[in-house]
Amino acid sequence: MRVGGRGFDRERVLRILTFWLRPAFALRVVHRFQRIAGFDRAVALASSALTALIRLADQVAHCLRSAAIASKAASARWRGSVSSVRASKLRIAAMLP
Repeated sequence: MRVGGRGFDRERVLRILTFWLRPAFALRVVHRFQRIAGFDRAVALASSALTALIRLADQVAHCLRSAAIASKAASARWRGSVSSVRASKLRIAAMLP
């Protein structure tokens, strides 16, 4: 297949894209992390934890915002239904002699 006048090798593209999933790469990363000692390891773990915590806080804030919006919409619908019931009762009462 040719893209933009140049051909490409699908296997090579797939190999490059799946590089991060290779077991050899993962084992190399784990081995390097195990070679780090003491304070450096603590700093590496703390930075990873902080990154994860920021992402988690973002997700929680999004969920709370969505819940608040849904709650406001539900209460507005409920208030609307109550006021429409009240209005219909008033209309009926106005028709009665």
